[in-house]
Amino acid sequence: MKAPKTVQWETLQKEKFTKYSQAYQQDSYQIPQEAKLLSFIEEHWPLLRQRPITLLHDDYHLGHMICHQNSFNGVIDFNGYDVGDPYHDFNNLALFSRRRSVPYCVGQINGYFTQPPEDQFWRLYALYAAMNVIATIAWTRQYDPQSFDDAVARIQLILEDHAYFSSVKPLWYAEN
Repeated sequence: MKAPKTVQWETLQKEKFTKYSQAYQQDSYQIPQEAKLLSFIEEHWPLLRQRPITLLHDDYHLGHMICHQNSFNGVIDFNGYDVGDPYHDFNNLALFSRRRSVPYCVGQINGYFTQPPEDQFWRLYALYAAMNVIATIAWTRQYDPQSFDDAVARIQLILEDHAYFSSVKPLWYAEN
C-alpha cells in the first residue's frame, strides 16, 4: 500500500536510533560484543538511503495475530502504524516471533517474496535486528522494566542467530 506521506527514512531512523542509543549508553547493561554490533550498524547504515516508503503496521509479530479454531482471523494493534521501508515490518521476527515459531518466520519471509530473498533484504533485515537490540534495552528499561530479563534473553537469541552480526542471514532461516 502506498504511503499517505513522504518521509526521509534514513533521517527518521537516525533520530530514533540516536535517542535509543543515548539511553542505552546510560544503562548499566552492556551487550556482549557491543563494539561488533555497533560497527555492523555503522557499516550497514547507508542501506537506509533511498528505501521505498509504504504504510507499515510497525509492530507486526505473532502476538498481534488473532486466530480462532485454528484459523487466521486478523491482525490487531495498529495504533503504532507508521510509514517507511516495507522491510522494516520484518524486524519483529527476530525479537518476538522467532522464539515462538521458526516455521511461521520462514513462512512470513517466503510468503512475501516470489523468489528466495536477495542479499539486500538480508542485509536490511540484519541491520534492523541489530538496531532493535539497542532499542529493546532502552525501551524495556523505560516502559517495561519488569520484563528486562526476558528482553535480554530475546536479545541473546538475536545475537546468536546472527553470530554476533558476522552473518546477515539468521541461523534459523539458513537451516530451513
